Amino acid sequence: EIYALGIEREILRRIQSMRKELELINTDKISVAVSGDKKLMKIATESKHIPKIANCSKVCEKLAKSDLEKDWDIEGKKLKISLKKE
Repeated sequence: EIYALGIEREILRRIQSMRKELELINTDKISVAVSGDKKLMKIATESKHIPKIANCSKVCEKLAKSDLEKDWDIEGKKLKISLKKE
């Protein structure tokens, strides 16, 4: 459980970095998708904290279209995060 919270924070940090890169403000709603390592994806999609803090409806596994996609290395595992402004 503590490991999952740490991973959530790492994913959130990357999402916030991507929001900044897209020049979004806190009130801008986004859609988030993750793909890659199954364990990281499970933590991200089941998180209750990420949608609240990142201001997204939910974290899913696929977006039809995204505004920004980035590959990240978290704990030695690969995770692709995609964002789309709603």
